[in-house]
Amino acid sequence: MKKYILFLRGINVSGKNMILMKELKSYLEGIGFKDIVTYIQSGNIVFNYQETSYGNLKTQIESLILQKFGLQIVAFITQKTVLENILENQPFKNNEDTKQIYFTFLERKLTKEEAQKLTSNQALPDEYVVSQDVIYINCINGYGKTKLTNTFFEQKLKISATTRNWNTLVKMIELG
Repeated sequence: MKKYILFLRGINVSGKNMILMKELKSYLEGIGFKDIVTYIQSGNIVFNYQETSYGNLKTQIESLILQKFGLQIVAFITQKTVLENILENQPFKNNEDTKQIYFTFLERKLTKEEAQKLTSNQALPDEYVVSQDVIYINCINGYGKTKLTNTFFEQKLKISATTRNWNTLVKMIELG
């Protein structure tokens, strides 16, 4: 068994894509997932499962959600050590207000050209730093007022993304 961390994109937000975590947990247990822990209702899950590739897990989880809930939801699979590295390497270390710091996880690593395409976009006073498969965001006036949303990055890059705040990332590391 190996421990994995799952972020589901866009569930239980503004009354859309409603999935009860208790129900999802039950379905996941039914296909062999163990020691499942959910955090808040927005699709943050830690679980144990036989060692397999992220791609296999992604397909299995997305298929289960489509079959059981009728929703096409993108699953982002990672592990504790990856999240620890992301948190440790976040570039806004001078910002003591961690409520302003967000992490956008990308469905795949960016090409050099894609990363360069993003670096030309300014959204002051907010700022962001592009990594291979994570975008670090410093939202000076809060995420609710920034232009640097999931939609912004998905439209620019033509790939799926999901964003989590500092506290959620820290909690998932604790649970992982």
